[in-house]
Amino acid sequence: MGLTASKPESPYAKLKEQLETLGNRHPFGDADLLRVSRCLAYLYSSNANPTFDTQQGIEDGKDGTLGSASVSLGNSFLSDWAEYCSTLPSADFSRDVVDGKFDDLLLVDPKILAFEASIKGGQSKIDSNMDKILVERQRISYIMKIIEEHVLPPDFGEIFHRRVFSPVTSDDSNGEPNAIEIDINDKTAWIKLDKFFNGISDSSMRGSRKALTSLFRCCCRSNLSKGNGMANTNTYAPAKDLIDLAYRLSLATAIYDGYMINQGQLDLKKIHDRQREMNKKEKEAAKEADAEKGIEDDEVEEDDEEEEEMIVPIFDPESLYPKDIGNSLVQSLLDYSSTSNQPASPSYGMSGPALNQSGLSSSSGNKATNRDSNMVSLNIFLTWSESVAPCLSSCLETFIHRIFFPDKPYPPSRTEFFFPNLRGRHSAFFPSPASPYLFNFASMTPSLGGAWHRLYTSDEDGLSFNRLQNSLLGYSGPTLTVIKEVEGGGIFGAYTHTAW
Repeated sequence: MGLTASKPESPYAKLKEQLETLGNRHPFGDADLLRVSRCLAYLYSSNANPTFDTQQGIEDGKDGTLGSASVSLGNSFLSDWAEYCSTLPSADFSRDVVDGKFDDLLLVDPKILAFEASIKGGQSKIDSNMDKILVERQRISYIMKIIEEHVLPPDFGEIFHRRVFSPVTSDDSNGEPNAIEIDINDKTAWIKLDKFFNGISDSSMRGSRKALTSLFRCCCRSNLSKGNGMANTNTYAPAKDLIDLAYRLSLATAIYDGYMINQGQLDLKKIHDRQREMNKKEKEAAKEADAEKGIEDDEVEEDDEEEEEMIVPIFDPESLYPKDIGNSLVQSLLDYSSTSNQPASPSYGMSGPALNQSGLSSSSGNKATNRDSNMVSLNIFLTWSESVAPCLSSCLETFIHRIFFPDKPYPPSRTEFFFPNLRGRHSAFFPSPASPYLFNFASMTPSLGGAWHRLYTSDEDGLSFNRLQNSLLGYSGPTLTVIKEVEGGGIFGAYTHTAW
């Protein structure tokens, strides 16, 4: 007993216990749990997310715990997380840390506060590592502003925050976290932290149904479970809003990836250009030295060609701005709803009109009003997505991964969504790189995502069978055939993912 009593307790025992509890409840490793928890504490302490205080009634924390307010970062929910989650310094658990050690997930890490103070104090001008982080944040802030203003639906970030990440007033499907002893003063902060991880998990790591449910919550018009924003079997959402949101999320990811990759290429170009200029100066200096020594240039030096200039085209986000999603997948969802055993519309009044529904027609067998016939239930949406558009959930999952873990590879257990890329080639079927038809195809199978290679098109290759044959010879991979009707303009086609 004496030996047990005298054994010193680990200074990070509480932190380890907290990580173990969260790890048992959510599909993340300790490194990811630490990253998100530390960032959440910092953003709350800086009052970056006032939605909790003003709309959800969660009291401010005390002594730097989650919810305390001081300095406002002035950005949106999505922009703040994209900007800070992957750029904060890692935690310091070295033995020589005595004052200001990080030993509680509910408290702000002093190292983060010191790091941010150094950046604001201009330390980044003399610290190359800080300068890189500052440049990275500026780039993320720039592209996220474009995404939120021109791609995602208005106020999507705040709606998503409130309906998916907000603390609940009653137990959710996973129950209230109670695996460790929680001090009454920390209980609200702990529930807030656990619920936040629940939102990330449901949106990106717990399978397609959870992700689609999170997407559905952002579109439903009314009858959410009071106080927690949960969708239930009596909740309905406009079919067009659901498909349109998934389409916009896929474009948001494509724009984010395209811009950040392009910025990396431009950085490499700067390095290449500097090296090229240095090599040029060295050659000129060598020639001058040879001239002073009386050595004449001969033809041998002609094979020493000058390095080619590296050309990087500037990425244009506007080329991927969303178009009208159209009625293809929307009508498919509504038709599925009208033929199922479940009602296609709620029996209660909507809290607001459905968006962009004027072009949709109601089923002749449905007695509901035109407005109500455009609504679908959660269960209908889930079952339809699984059978018709199984990659629809990946739109949200991939986007959330870019927000919270952009520097980490996509989990191999999940299917990443890649918006189809025509690589600058003209197409009579897809007049825009952001064509909704491209999204429709990619939502059906992962094989149709990413870069496409055009084998044959009649508007450029002609209608000769010989040209068609020559275009197809030697290729036997996945193939999409699309045919457009001359008179009516209807489009139909076929797809095979096997060799032929």
